[in-house]
Formats: sequence, C-alpha cells, structure tokens
Amino acid sequence: MRKVGIHGRLYRWVKDFLVDRMIKTKINNGISSKQIQEEGLSQSSSLSFTLFLIFINDLPDVVQAEKALYADDLVMWHTSKHPGISARLLNEDLDSLQNYCDKWELDINSSKIVYSVFN
Repeated sequence: MRKVGIHGRLYRWVKDFLVDRMIKTKINNGISSKQIQEEGLSQSSSLSFTLFLIFINDLPDVVQAEKALYADDLVMWHTSKHPGISARLLNEDLDSLQNYCDKWELDINSSKIVYSVFN
C-alpha cells in the first residue's frame, strides 16, 4: 500500500481492517462462534474490492500482451500475421502470469481460460 502512496492514518486504518479480523457465520437460526479470518477479504465490502485492485496493480507489467482487466478478470491477446508467433508469445505470458500468481498465492480459475485464433 505504501508503494501506491497510502500511508499515515489511512494506512493504519486499512491495516486494522485487515489484521485480526473476526468472522462468524449464520445459517438459518444458527450462528457459529467467532473465528479469526487469516486470509481473504469480505466480498460485501467496497474496501475489499479496492484493496484487491491495489494488490494486483502491478499485474499489467507482468505480461507483454495487449490486455484488459475488469474486476478479477484478465483478457490477454497478441496480434500477428503468423498465428504460431502469437501462440508462442501468449504461452510465454501465461507462464509469466502463473509465476506471478504463485508468488502472490493467487489461484487461476482454469475453467475460465479460453484460447481462440482468428485468421
């Protein structure tokens, strides 16, 4: 967060939001005991979405392809008159993306990966 200019009171406030978070679950009339949430962010919080975007802020620098990011989706493409070159470059970018995700402990949803070649 400091890398993108978040410091001081705002940094401490966000840190407090992330550290030692307690959660409980309600199902029908039952409520679980409180548990420490060690990872992940609440999907119902606007702050969580913003923090995720800050977290992946350097992702566009990892791949050389043309790209579009929307929320937690990434679309990448290469344009070449030779499909083999585009495929090779895209595979290199996929390797770079996998290394990035491994480093930051992010999962890629392989069921959403689609590859198309247009002539």
